[in-house]
Amino acid sequence: RFATFTEGTGWYGLGASIGELLRPRLPAGSSLDVLPLAGGVANPQLLALGKADFAINFAINTRWAREGRLIYESPMEELRGLVGGMDVYNLLPVIRHDLPVQSLAEVKDKKMPLRIYTITVGGQSERATRMLLEAYGMTYQDIEAWGGEVHHTSFDVIKTAFQDGRADLLVHGTPPGHPSVTEISVMRSVKFLSLSEDAINHLVDTYGMDQTVLPAGSFRGQDQDVHTVGWSVTLDATTRMA
Repeated sequence: RFATFTEGTGWYGLGASIGELLRPRLPAGSSLDVLPLAGGVANPQLLALGKADFAINFAINTRWAREGRLIYESPMEELRGLVGGMDVYNLLPVIRHDLPVQSLAEVKDKKMPLRIYTITVGGQSERATRMLLEAYGMTYQDIEAWGGEVHHTSFDVIKTAFQDGRADLLVHGTPPGHPSVTEISVMRSVKFLSLSEDAINHLVDTYGMDQTVLPAGSFRGQDQDVHTVGWSVTLDATTRMA
């Protein structure tokens, strides 16, 4: 049982491809089911509970799960990594190009009433959005107190909101060429913000994120490298697979 993410996502496609490679090499009578559910936050829990035998995970979540901290209540010491560095997701602030903002620090200094969009509450990038705001001394409640809005929804809604001019800022964990971010950058002129050195250090030291660079040209209109943080993708199992 191979835990990935919902059908149509990159992780599900990756899992299906790995499955096709493995099936002919497994002992006779074996089966391999690619599970189209959960994702980066829940996959470590599926492994620990024995509901999956191996899974695609974010390395940072596996670390948090092994340590039993942040979003995981108790240590899951049986988790083991099989393959690392399969991909890198960069924490990327995407903001309307016409907004007079060059850094998130200006949002706090000016108490800007931004309309922030994230994926649904509990997803990896939604949690990372809260962590990023924290690194700049802000919360969702601050944004709303300044007259802004915070929306947690699907990418279909987020893309439409940018297209209609109803969204100011999206923060998302993004590999180069991410399809939804690519679509947003094509539909609407946006800019991609680097993080301050202090914010990067806070996210690295507090949460164990990696310092990363999203190369220039990864998206339309991105003519400079974006200096940020992120996390890598791993293939994990447990001690039960020994």
